[in-house]
Amino acid sequence: MPVDNKSEVTVYFQDTGTGALLLVIPGGGLHAAIPYLSEQLPVNPVQLQSDAYHCITRDLRNANSGRSSGPLDVGRPVHLESVEARG
Repeated sequence: MPVDNKSEVTVYFQDTGTGALLLVIPGGGLHAAIPYLSEQLPVNPVQLQSDAYHCITRDLRNANSGRSSGPLDVGRPVHLESVEARG
C-alpha cells in the first residue's frame, strides 16, 4: 500500500478498483485505520464497492493501529496532491 510523505506527516492509504472515485473514511476515533473496515464492520465497504468504484481509503493520523502519523496543525490544511483520479 502506498505511503505519501509530506514534511513530518506520513499518510498511509489503500487504492483499489476502477471507475468513479469513492473516498472511504474509516470511523472509530483513535481506531480509524484501514483494518477497522474489515475487522470491526459487518461488511467491508471497499471490498463491496471496488468492482464499480475506484476506492481510496486511508489511516487517519495518529490512530492507534494506523500507519499514518504526524502533528495535527488545525491552522494548516493538508492537500492530497499525490492522489489523482484515474480516468
